[in-house]
Amino acid sequence: MCEIAANYRQKFHKDVVVDLIGYRRHGHNELDQPMFTHPLTYKKIATHPPAVEIYEKQLLEAGVIDK
Repeated sequence: MCEIAANYRQKFHKDVVVDLIGYRRHGHNELDQPMFTHPLTYKKIATHPPAVEIYEKQLLEAGVIDK
């Protein structure tokens, strides 16, 4: 996505905004318990697979790697 934005900016000389949303699966640090302050968000995060599992599934389905 950032490469597309950079190419657009270079070609059309216009500013670009990349809206990136991220999260920390286990809070901000070892002592933080995000379930206290964001219970609904972290319930969803707890059931969402880690990025490495999603990427592995995509590579397996595309035939790039095998188990």
